[in-house]
Amino acid sequence: MKGKPIFAICDEIYSELNYDGEYSSMAKIIPDQTILANDFSKSYAMIGWRIGYLCAPAKVTDLLFKVHAFAVTDIATFVQDAAEAALKGWGRGNKGNGRLIY
Repeated sequence: MKGKPIFAICDEIYSELNYDGEYSSMAKIIPDQTILANDFSKSYAMIGWRIGYLCAPAKVTDLLFKVHAFAVTDIATFVQDAAEAALKGWGRGNKGNGRLIY
């Protein structure tokens, strides 16, 4: 796959709920060919808040944004604030505690 004109679309929403060793992401192996989708609901116990993110090469995200801008409504401000806090480290000590709920 490496070097071919194709992309791997990786749904890593459950990556933090790995109970056996460390999770291995395709994004680490072929970052220029990976479209990675993830969210905050599982790893940060933000169930039902419906906020996620996408990581991909700029040439891909530029095109995906054009579709996203017309297909998705805004995320509630308090949900955006909680996601920002998670990324800034609030959940660092608690990261993965979402698995306790499951």
